[in-house]
Amino acid sequence: MLLAWTLILAVVSQEMPSNSKARVSEPLTAAEKNQLEREPNVEDRIRVYEAASSRIYGSIRNLILRQQFGDVGAEMSSWLDLLSEAQQDIEQNISRKKKSKNLIRFEIHLRKAIGDLKERKLQVPADQQEDFESWLTRLDHVRKKFVDILFGS
Repeated sequence: MLLAWTLILAVVSQEMPSNSKARVSEPLTAAEKNQLEREPNVEDRIRVYEAASSRIYGSIRNLILRQQFGDVGAEMSSWLDLLSEAQQDIEQNISRKKKSKNLIRFEIHLRKAIGDLKERKLQVPADQQEDFESWLTRLDHVRKKFVDILFGS
């Protein structure tokens, strides 16, 4: 029985760091990059950005739940890099004549994710609270930019 648990822990510990390090280095997976390069339409690229954002948000949420706070900062930076890239692409290529349904969905996703992370802020250690709040503020800033694009503020 002890041997089985040791084997399980060895496998899990080998898989988890490699997954988190792969995400930390690049916000987009190879498949997502390929999709973005193939999509001529910004509406379709928004879907790819939203899927990547959901993946990274899920990773951050899981890190907080598992209390692996050392990796949260790198994932947050990766998420902010992704959102910055998405924001630039959207600002340059979106039609402002009509409201983009995909951008509306992306903004709703960000609003819900930010709200969820704000609720989880109390789980973050006190020495990381300031950084966490800064990341949330920067995420909300990007979300507000999307609202500005949608409603022309």
